[in-house]
Amino acid sequence: MLDTDYKLVTRIFATRTSKKLYMIIHPNQNGFVPFRTIHATVDLFTAAQAAAKADPAMEEALALLLDFMKAYDSVDRDFLYAVLDWLGFPPQYTASMRSLHEGTRVHFLANGYRSRWVQVTCGIRQGCPLAPLLFLLVLEALYRRIDSDVRIEGITLRSAAGTVNLKVGGYADDTASYVRRAAEVIIILAIARVFAKASGLQLNASKTLVIALNPTTAARQPQLPEPLKVQGLTVLSRYLGIPVGSIPDENYTWQLARTQLITRLALAARKTTTADQRSLVVMAIVIPKLLFIGRHQWPTRDIILAFQRMITNYVWHARFTDDTVTGRAWLNGHIAALPRSKGGLAIPDLKTELMALAAVTANNWAVEADTVSHIIGDVVAGNGGKAVADALYVTPRQTPTHATSRRMYPTLWTTGSSPGEDADCW
Repeated sequence: MLDTDYKLVTRIFATRTSKKLYMIIHPNQNGFVPFRTIHATVDLFTAAQAAAKADPAMEEALALLLDFMKAYDSVDRDFLYAVLDWLGFPPQYTASMRSLHEGTRVHFLANGYRSRWVQVTCGIRQGCPLAPLLFLLVLEALYRRIDSDVRIEGITLRSAAGTVNLKVGGYADDTASYVRRAAEVIIILAIARVFAKASGLQLNASKTLVIALNPTTAARQPQLPEPLKVQGLTVLSRYLGIPVGSIPDENYTWQLARTQLITRLALAARKTTTADQRSLVVMAIVIPKLLFIGRHQWPTRDIILAFQRMITNYVWHARFTDDTVTGRAWLNGHIAALPRSKGGLAIPDLKTELMALAAVTANNWAVEADTVSHIIGDVVAGNGGKAVADALYVTPRQTPTHATSRRMYPTLWTTGSSPGEDADCW
């Protein structure tokens, strides 16, 4: 445990450091950098997969989901100080980091007994407000090394707005490297070995996943260095909360979300809770999870209806199921959806929440994104339909009059960008 004085000092450092991170950290590293989100990292994977399916030049592309052993605990402190100097941090800053980390010691508490003091000579301190930012700075050396290696071609994302070359991206220690062909995997491993010797961050090759982004070429991928091997076509692995693989399976993703929510709400359902309390649970647990998944794997009409029934049954009957439950709600659905200040229970409508998510996502992309993000958005929205994705046009804050109520469309992007009335909708 770290004492309060230490946390106050490091919080000051973290607050001041975070204001400049966007200027220092690689644009594809989205962890702990203000105004960058985990969604941007998942979009990189989705865009790479779309490009691999649409562009014949990228059909042999692979994604390496790198796994580092004991990430925080294994950082070489001398390397950290060298990175700070290399990135241009003031000498006083580096000296302060050295003072915070040198001479540290810990003892362990087991069954009420404390161990002897143990000197700590490597790693950054768990629970320290500054630790995630320092870890990003250490990883920055790896990101720049991969990005600057001309032998790694990476994946080229093409749209009518331009091109982006993608080699590496990640969220904190969840790093993915993208290669155009299997021969580049050897180069990535060589860079990782050199980085490990310098930084102390060892690559766990046995847990590093290799995914063929185009399923039609997976069978002819050459043998990779042991213990790496290309993941099976139908195998899905969890990456930043989303199951990914050569062949995405949206139905599996939503079924998994359903199972996880049932498990998580099982304990709450056993307790004596009121409908009002359960509606708060839905807003705090259920809706955020469903919106996170919906941001990357847009649900079908049947999926939305099933989850809405589950939400309704949980609030009124304490049962998170889409089966028919006897009994009836004691409030009209429209009244129950009203805010508490107006006599309702604020029970969310999943379809409305998803439409709002789509509108906010498309609007933010149109207003705030840079050219690179626009290209990535074009490729994601195109979903592998063309080698050069069409440019997606969104008119921010435009609210045209519709002959009918707002509709859901097959994708988040078409829903959020308000297509014409003749578009496929439901």
